[in-house]
Amino acid sequence: MPSSTSSSERRWSAWLLAGVLPLLVSTLGVGAIHRTGGLMADPMVSQALLQPGAAPKLVVLGNSVAQSAISTEALTHDASLNPSDVAVLAAGGLQPAHWLAVLRHQVHGRGAAPEWAVVYAPAHSLGRVALVSKLDQALLLDLLVDPDEALVTRATGRSGGGWALLSRNRERARDRLLQVVGYTPAELWYGRGRAEPVVEPAMADLFSGRGPATAGPESLDLGLDDRAAEDVRQAQEATVPLAESWLPAIAAEALAHDGRLLVVLAAERGARCGATDPSELSALGVDVLDLRVAPLSPTDFAGDHHLRASGAQIVSELLAQDLASRAADADGSPRTRVIGCP
Repeated sequence: MPSSTSSSERRWSAWLLAGVLPLLVSTLGVGAIHRTGGLMADPMVSQALLQPGAAPKLVVLGNSVAQSAISTEALTHDASLNPSDVAVLAAGGLQPAHWLAVLRHQVHGRGAAPEWAVVYAPAHSLGRVALVSKLDQALLLDLLVDPDEALVTRATGRSGGGWALLSRNRERARDRLLQVVGYTPAELWYGRGRAEPVVEPAMADLFSGRGPATAGPESLDLGLDDRAAEDVRQAQEATVPLAESWLPAIAAEALAHDGRLLVVLAAERGARCGATDPSELSALGVDVLDLRVAPLSPTDFAGDHHLRASGAQIVSELLAQDLASRAADADGSPRTRVIGCP
């Protein structure tokens, strides 16, 4: 008898929860359609969000390569910058479309106008345009402050208007409410334990550094056969000429707020003089610092481009020296500088 009563109570609760949750999710989703943050923000991209009230003079855009290479302490040691003047808004897995979203929405959209936007990335990643995986597309939406139709449509092939943000915010509201309640209607109906989260911990591991280094079909079980998985991988790695990449848009975004774009080609293990050519990048009319053959030892690298603390110290000091040199240049025109080659 107690068992029957308990089952009946669970089912009444399930009906109640099934009716209330959609209403709350819709209300919270509509209420937050124009703004991210707080309840709606995905914690996986928190490292790419500008702190409230911050007014940096320099922002660093990129992915985990930038995170490993830029030491704020070393960058501000001899430069005319204070630690509060620098914001490293990089996070693992972010791609060029994400970098533009960070600068446009998380920096300029929040009232900051840095003098320098520094992209630090491997040369091969600069020409990536499309965001193929649903994870990458969701991350882009999480970085928006307001609807951005042009950015989202080009990156994902889907609409980036208010409906896209509404759908995103409804998903965030649902996830947070279920975390608070602790049960889904199905779990209440059948008894707790029938539905266990699988994908969310995998994604959390991916972006906390505990999981695979790159997002893709090999890092998460997407239910794809080998051919489909290879098609996704190739689409993710497909590049376009730099003149057709996101870099001109990033440069224009910086210039529109009286800033400049400096593209830093990441230090590369095993790179040799003569095998690198930054001319395609220079042709865009942006500042370029080529560190691919910078004077680092093999022990300074943790991977082909990821650096250990000793490597980050060297790279950050070279970047600080370069910024000081450009600041002293009365002309102010974009320049290309290659470190490590005559």
